[in-house]
Amino acid sequence: MRKNPQKPKFEPLAIFIRFLLGAVLVVPLLYSSKFVFPFITPKTIFFRAVVEVALFFYLVLIFLEPAYRPRLDKISLAILIYLFILTLASLFGINFYHSFWGNIERGEGLITLYHLFIFFFLLKTLFRTKEQWLWFFDFSLLISFLVALYALAQKLCLPWVVHSCFYRLDSLIGNASFLAAYLLFSLFLIPYLWWEKRKAVYSFLWRSLYLIVFLLNFYILFYTQTRGAILGFFLGVLIMIFGGVFFSRSRRLKISFLIGVIILLSLPALIWLNRESAWVKNQATLRRLTTISWQDLTTQSRLLVWRSSLEGFKERPLLGYGYENFNIAFNKHFPVLIFKDEGSRLWWDRAHNILVDHLVVGGVFGLISYLAIFLLVIYLLWKRTSRLVFLFFFSLLSAYFFQNLFVFDTHSSYVMFYACLALIAFLTQEADSGRVFFSEKKLGSFPYFAVFCLILIFSLIIHYFNFKPAWANHYGALGLAYAYNGLYRESFQSFQKALIYQTYQSPEIRQNMVGVAINALGSRQFDKREIARYFDYTIEQIKKNIKAFPEDVKNYLYLMTLYNASYSLDKNRLNLVLELGEKALTLSPTRPQIYFEMGQACINLGKPEKGLGYLKKGVALADHVAEAHWNLALAYLFVGDENSAQKEFEIAEKKSNRADILLRLAKLYAKKKDYQKLVEIYEELVYSPEITQKLRQPTAEDFARLAAAYRQIGEYKKAAKAALRAYQMEPEKYEDEINLFLKLLKEKQK
Repeated sequence: MRKNPQKPKFEPLAIFIRFLLGAVLVVPLLYSSKFVFPFITPKTIFFRAVVEVALFFYLVLIFLEPAYRPRLDKISLAILIYLFILTLASLFGINFYHSFWGNIERGEGLITLYHLFIFFFLLKTLFRTKEQWLWFFDFSLLISFLVALYALAQKLCLPWVVHSCFYRLDSLIGNASFLAAYLLFSLFLIPYLWWEKRKAVYSFLWRSLYLIVFLLNFYILFYTQTRGAILGFFLGVLIMIFGGVFFSRSRRLKISFLIGVIILLSLPALIWLNRESAWVKNQATLRRLTTISWQDLTTQSRLLVWRSSLEGFKERPLLGYGYENFNIAFNKHFPVLIFKDEGSRLWWDRAHNILVDHLVVGGVFGLISYLAIFLLVIYLLWKRTSRLVFLFFFSLLSAYFFQNLFVFDTHSSYVMFYACLALIAFLTQEADSGRVFFSEKKLGSFPYFAVFCLILIFSLIIHYFNFKPAWANHYGALGLAYAYNGLYRESFQSFQKALIYQTYQSPEIRQNMVGVAINALGSRQFDKREIARYFDYTIEQIKKNIKAFPEDVKNYLYLMTLYNASYSLDKNRLNLVLELGEKALTLSPTRPQIYFEMGQACINLGKPEKGLGYLKKGVALADHVAEAHWNLALAYLFVGDENSAQKEFEIAEKKSNRADILLRLAKLYAKKKDYQKLVEIYEELVYSPEITQKLRQPTAEDFARLAAAYRQIGEYKKAAKAALRAYQMEPEKYEDEINLFLKLLKEKQK
């Protein structure tokens, strides 16, 4: 391990940079409803901006102080190789622009990975003593404690918190799984910090505080109900105790650890054997843990996604599709069995498995370079630290890696992971080791011109990388807010302002405009000329998406939907649907929705036989979906073929159940705007044990529609509760909608 160096002359500047790096730890607390994806965008902008400012001051520091000039160690080299391979995969992949910038929903892309490496490198370079590291991670525990306190406020149903009364806690991270992944780090860092502070002044006080943080964080982890993270925590603790059995020199300690292993293994066995007992069934987390099976809807969906992902990997096995291009492979090999009903989740941009993700986006080389980081870190810990320190971090990495087999990283977990890598680099680095990049000679005079150039460059970087996207995002959020209030004219004006900035945010903002345009048409607020102008503008924007991302079938379906919805303005658009459909089928040949759009277009063109042909192809793909047969039956009725319609109705009825019938009735009452009946139908769909336990699990879409119906009949508290349930089930889909919906409810209640 590196010896404590003498304090350099420009230490105050180094302290300021350490302060900036410490400020990055507050990322999990950042949230703002003024942005699209309010749990993601503020974190993304803040993280990038702070790292960029820290890098600027670090470059000034190394001009002045040779002691802080960078050295290349093994872990840094491993991460650089990993980034190089992902960059290479992206350059030769499907769409480098998307690989570099990512999207709003994730806030990643290569740009975020580069910032994470800079964060890691600055940490390992600027934090030069164990005391500095301990203070850094003590601060991280304070932040985790605040995050957990906020989650506790959610559980206590305090009215001032976002997502109050969630049955799966998500705090300000906005997703229960992501919160659980973040909390894992604090839970495994606490034993390390506890051990390091064993001889510190006020050690009893420190340990008491650590115990409080540990207990609260574990309590919140449990109530996130995140099975992967909870099992990962169990695995990490088991590894730590097993290690105690093997590495402890004391016979008494060996026996104590062995008893711990027996107890730890007995607990899950006890829960599993009593899985039918009331004390298990009535506890949500235990119920979720004991209902893991191959028949579980979530499990089936993941397996289907992984299988289709591996088919994509076979086509580009060496370097994959490029970072952030997972969706291209998924769409090409779309697993049609994932389509259960209208509420099914049909668009995936992650495999929810870190190994499969890397195979698809980076190929074999991408996966190997990612795994190499873990293997190198474990090797260095084994060779250069005590067995106890090795156990602390090996347990942490095992828990983190295991839970990532079922989810993926976000800014909150990324920051902690790279911070831990930097600490491990410090703990495993030999004294004065590492290759120096630059001369260690001091400069003769202050480099005013160089600093001026740096100020100019970094000002442009911060503006281009952060400020422009932030403003574009804000206007996009305003556009959605206006649309939810029925102010479609103002909504389009806000979207237009957002698109003026021409940032990587534009593609998703354009997609948001599609639903707004269709709703505006149905609102009858505009004359034909004005609504035609809005549709023309939206169509042009989606065309830009197709031009920028020609391999993404999602944009083709958006445009086909726009054309079908607005053919009354220009009937030739129906022919364009067919042209787009042929192209879309080359990108995603197993998506029945493409055939449904083409069939609808043909029927509206007065070509019923051709339309039925497309609909039949869609039904052939989705033969297991009753809704597909219902739609085909209605098409037969439309063309006057009652015999064929009756046959399809019979097939649909065989594949249907009470739940399917209720869904069809819901459509009927929605058209009639009979909201009281809608409430009764959706209450039965989501709350009746006869349906939820035997026929059909309620979807996020069900709860969203129930919330809307409650709102229409003035049941605002029930509307809020149903809306929150929709978000809990699909936070990525409903994040923005629910926040805006809850705002509207509050205004109605005033």
